[in-house]
Amino acid sequence: MNDNSDTTTSVPVIDIEEIEGEEALRAIDFACREWGFFQVVGHGIGERVTSTLFEEAHTFFAQPTDVKRQILRTEDNPWGFYDQELTKNTLDWKEVFDFGPADGQHRPRWPADRPGFEPAVRAFYDACEALAHRLLAAISTNLGMPADHLGRDFGDRHTSFLRLNYYPSLAGSAAQAADKPFGVNQHSDAGALTLLLQDSQPGLEVCREGVWHLIEPVDGALNRAFSVFVMTRCNAAR
Repeated sequence: MNDNSDTTTSVPVIDIEEIEGEEALRAIDFACREWGFFQVVGHGIGERVTSTLFEEAHTFFAQPTDVKRQILRTEDNPWGFYDQELTKNTLDWKEVFDFGPADGQHRPRWPADRPGFEPAVRAFYDACEALAHRLLAAISTNLGMPADHLGRDFGDRHTSFLRLNYYPSLAGSAAQAADKPFGVNQHSDAGALTLLLQDSQPGLEVCREGVWHLIEPVDGALNRAFSVFVMTRCNAAR
């Protein structure tokens, strides 16, 4: 666990295996007040869940674009594949797949030739939902409220969704790479919590007090490490 003193200059990494313990609660409280984001290990999500998700995601995005666009997101249905998203009025250099609960006309869309894709996405979504509730309970406790206080507003009425991001690899000269836009321009996420699973390629940055900090993926943890962004203030990521 990182030092919790006010002089820390790196995004906190917190072991939440015993999230109700005094040490973990104190570390989460500091991270929420001073950073607005932190990484967690000991989160309890199995390696099989994350490795299967990565395998299915890599296979899906490796397909030809016209195949992926068979489940293209539409104005009427936000769930599916998309590769023309704007952030800060700038075209992102990424492809995404979005999934959320069925809601009337909003029905999840799945690749027809990837039978393992849907169960992998749903398993990871369910695991993240459980983890988010644990984190909300810790934050609620730190605010001096009952552990279930915040969670009462994140039951059946929540609007959580899962997004898979794919960023094309850099190729060519440094000059060509410099002409490319950010994978995602700087932005602040909506909602109460963002749980972000990184791969081994660093690229995520978060802004604290005008300084951008690179988030190095944590390897060799109890399972795979997460970067968890807690929206306690208007912070930005890119």
